[in-house]
Amino acid sequence: MGLEGLTGEVPEKEYTLTFGQASVRKQGSDVTVVALAKMVHLCLEVAEEMEKHGISVEIIDPLTLMPLDRESFKTSVMKTGRLVVVDEACRTCGTAGEIISSVVEDVKVFNSLKAHPKRVCGLDVPIPFSLPMEKYVVPDKEKIMSAINAVMEDKP
Repeated sequence: MGLEGLTGEVPEKEYTLTFGQASVRKQGSDVTVVALAKMVHLCLEVAEEMEKHGISVEIIDPLTLMPLDRESFKTSVMKTGRLVVVDEACRTCGTAGEIISSVVEDVKVFNSLKAHPKRVCGLDVPIPFSLPMEKYVVPDKEKIMSAINAVMEDKP
């Protein structure tokens, strides 16, 4: 599935989201992946691929950034011991860094880590107009899989 043609069901009835409550989009036991916005869909595809290689990926969608549901991330990382954050935005001064720091600042969660957390983010440049350059700048399946494999092999 290419994200360019992303489609889905739209509820006919009114529905709401609870601010500050993340959604676990997929249960997993080996690595926690917190994905933002359209990266959630890409990470769900990656999780299916990783399952074929025996890696169980938990996908968390924060849904809201303010307030940010830090407890959901911490709970998941306590279970898996590993964290990858995927965000299309720039790496520097981004939400991915904030999510990681909120996890590692909690001593109990930090001590449960089996690997160093990883960020998969857009490069620190404006998003290019050229489609080939845009694809180079933003996260893709290969970059996400590489980060997941890295935390599976890493020893803190």
